[in-house]
Amino acid sequence: MLTKLPEDWQQGRIEHSATLEFYQELASHSPEEIGRFAVDLLADGIHPQVLWDAVFMAVAQLIMSQSSIVMLHATTTVNALNFAYRQAKRGDTRAFLLLQGLSFATMFRNLLRGRERSIRFDTFEPVAPDDRQPLEEIFFDISENRVRAASKVLHYLNNGGSVDQFMRVARSLIVNMNSGSHDYKFAEAAFENYQHISTKWRNRYLSASAFYLNGSEDKPNPVVADFKELLQWSDERHR
Repeated sequence: MLTKLPEDWQQGRIEHSATLEFYQELASHSPEEIGRFAVDLLADGIHPQVLWDAVFMAVAQLIMSQSSIVMLHATTTVNALNFAYRQAKRGDTRAFLLLQGLSFATMFRNLLRGRERSIRFDTFEPVAPDDRQPLEEIFFDISENRVRAASKVLHYLNNGGSVDQFMRVARSLIVNMNSGSHDYKFAEAAFENYQHISTKWRNRYLSASAFYLNGSEDKPNPVVADFKELLQWSDERHR
């Protein structure tokens, strides 16, 4: 299959309409079919970033559909493959890693089980927060209603909200409210993926992370809570 690729396959053109079409193809076709579609697009002069964008969108769609530990691993797996792709020097290795990313996205899609949310990555609408402290409202909503929270994140980012502030609050809550190592793994993989998806899709991608991040009303991590209590006790004792 890779023999069809021209020597300059990594120098193609960016077409966001092709990203959207390919993302939609990822929702229904087999890994073999997706691989053939991908090679045809690359051979036709489409830049590989277009395909990576579609993969990032596809795994974001999975965590939006089901906030499960299985769908979490779609994000972390694609993160690892994209990192390897960016580090690889040989063109054939990079092409193989890209196809692996596409294949894993379809594999995880086939692992969806049970009830799925109907919200879609490419069409969900922004909703303005009511509060003058939008991040406080957003992270409260993450605990209460993830669909509403994601829509508010999208509005926040589309209107100049600080990505750094959003990530800072998210990381603080992960430390204090995490239920295990997977909370850390998901957030850092999603935040790194955000840096490597095209600007056009970035706000939507980061907004989708609300479907697995920790919220301000989550149950505190008992180890962290005990440790903070000990620090407070020690501080009071030595005053």
